[in-house]
Amino acid sequence: MSRQTIHFIRENQPTKSILNSDSNVDIPEHVDAVMPLHLRDMPTIHQSLDSAKKHVGIRNFYIIVSNKDDFDFSDRDDVILIKESDMSIPTVLDIEKSITEQEGPDWDRLPSWMYQQFIKLSACRDIEGLSNIYMIMDADVIFCKDYKPYSKGKSFYSVLGEHYPTYIKTTERILGRKRYLIPECEDYERFNFISHQMMFSRDLCNNMLSFIEDKYGCAWPEAILNGLFITETDPTCFSEYNLYANYCLLFHPDESDIDMDTNWVQMCGEVPPQILLDHYDCAYYAMHFHKRNQKFLVLGYKNADSLKE
Repeated sequence: MSRQTIHFIRENQPTKSILNSDSNVDIPEHVDAVMPLHLRDMPTIHQSLDSAKKHVGIRNFYIIVSNKDDFDFSDRDDVILIKESDMSIPTVLDIEKSITEQEGPDWDRLPSWMYQQFIKLSACRDIEGLSNIYMIMDADVIFCKDYKPYSKGKSFYSVLGEHYPTYIKTTERILGRKRYLIPECEDYERFNFISHQMMFSRDLCNNMLSFIEDKYGCAWPEAILNGLFITETDPTCFSEYNLYANYCLLFHPDESDIDMDTNWVQMCGEVPPQILLDHYDCAYYAMHFHKRNQKFLVLGYKNADSLKE
């Protein structure tokens, strides 16, 4: 196999990561997962579910789909399908109408983009039986090693070393204060909490939605849409992961922390996911496969001790 070009987002001094520590790890007995799913995600979905079951300890997968008849999980007893229309959020058309005055070159992507974020945020209120601590994950995430970003009642958030100013401005608008500044980072302006999987607390997420509703006197989806910082160059200016992590770190620091010992790195290539997994599974906690322009954009967590080519 030809060597892949690996771009390390940033390097750390080797320290012990909470993710691979066997001591003082307090994982809840039951952890569920929530994910929106499209037909285009089906080729690797079972690999994703099996890896989350093995390495995260997921009990049930609550999978949100547009039409249940299009998906067959009859061979699994850990999948619960939920229709998108059963979630108490605005429709894509409603979202489109609310942002028509902020049109940009890629504006047509924004309504469906926001709809997916709203699906994930509304899980804390809309999914009956969901565990109190649960994972929101994208359908194309595949875990390679044990991943336990929860310890002693705290969730741990990894950072992404890329600068997305519109995401930051939107988060600050919605929360009404400056985003969380990572003390360990000298160039903290570059860092955020955009991710492809994250541990959520039903209580904290519900508190965040109530905080937003109380602050703006309207339903939380409306408040978020009113707070979007849309530009022509970056119309997809919102991340549910970034909003939630900032809220928890700012308002509930006793239940939240950051894990500076894991980093997003990215690789671009035409190599199929399985070959990449076979080659890199010794180093990465998880990989995210996004087929874009006929290439796989791969984002993975890597322990600081292994940040070497």
